[in-house]
Amino acid sequence: MNKNNKKQIKEATSTGGSGSFRVPLSPGVRLFNKEQLQPFTVPTSKYDDAQLAYDSYDGEMSTPKKNITKMEREARKISKYVKKHPEQNDEDGGVLNQTPGKGKKIVPIVTEWVEITQYTILEDIVPNGLKTTSNYERVIDKFRRDIPEDKLKAFDLIASKIKDYAQDRGYTIKVLNACNTGFRGVRTSNAIIICSPDTFPNFASFVYVLFHELKHEQQMSEFDLKDSYMGDIEDFEEFYKIYWDMEMDADRYGKDWVKKIGDVLKLSDKVYFLDKMVENYPTMSGMIKQMMTQLHNHVQILKKQGMTYTDISDLDIVKKHLDKLEDMF
Repeated sequence: MNKNNKKQIKEATSTGGSGSFRVPLSPGVRLFNKEQLQPFTVPTSKYDDAQLAYDSYDGEMSTPKKNITKMEREARKISKYVKKHPEQNDEDGGVLNQTPGKGKKIVPIVTEWVEITQYTILEDIVPNGLKTTSNYERVIDKFRRDIPEDKLKAFDLIASKIKDYAQDRGYTIKVLNACNTGFRGVRTSNAIIICSPDTFPNFASFVYVLFHELKHEQQMSEFDLKDSYMGDIEDFEEFYKIYWDMEMDADRYGKDWVKKIGDVLKLSDKVYFLDKMVENYPTMSGMIKQMMTQLHNHVQILKKQGMTYTDISDLDIVKKHLDKLEDMF
């Protein structure tokens, strides 16, 4: 570089030695200073998001309008973050630097090669060791927002213990997100299904539904009780007595766990409570009996038509949702 040149060219390197560069692994643009852009001051697209920019090159947009604002907001957010954190691939090691420092252990950032196209989204590129949030963690995080700061440590411990309780016993728990089924939880022969747990009013409700269904699993698997859903009991009164006894057993079990956890956390009833329907469930035998009458009749019709019925998951109210199930943990 000529010493008489007062204005030096700065676009050759970012950090490190000559020839180093920043790998574009984000949907946002990199923000340069004006002197770094000269003479390239005319943008090729008015959009910052790479996918939207590509979409705009033919003069028409195929991306729905409702998605454009959200994508642009995310792109600008990422762009500003990168500009304020230029150290992300410097010599000390950042998220894009696979060799953090001389003599230090090489840490790969990607577990496999990924072909990046205009259709690639950020979620497709998962750094090594980056754990995707599970449904359980997502739901617990939602309830966590209602917990006072001085109770958070105990709450996190309880949440961890609940997870251990279910996993140590080998229970298979699935989640049906964004569902409108009329039930909060159901036990099938293959799994316990929790319906949209992120819509539960609070942590107590989640605890009740989870342990209510865990009790049904114990009734079937550990205590070898007869499943009234099987449809083998043609006498409805006998069918319903078995069903309601099992329901009341699960109801007590769920409420016992709500109380145990409540005694530990000592939370206000403003953030830890059971809704009136759950509280009054033991008194709703008549209403539930009407519902179960319809179910029992439906099962008997299926059997007479020669159709296979082994479990409630064979009924359309559950069967049509089975392909949408996600793991809880």
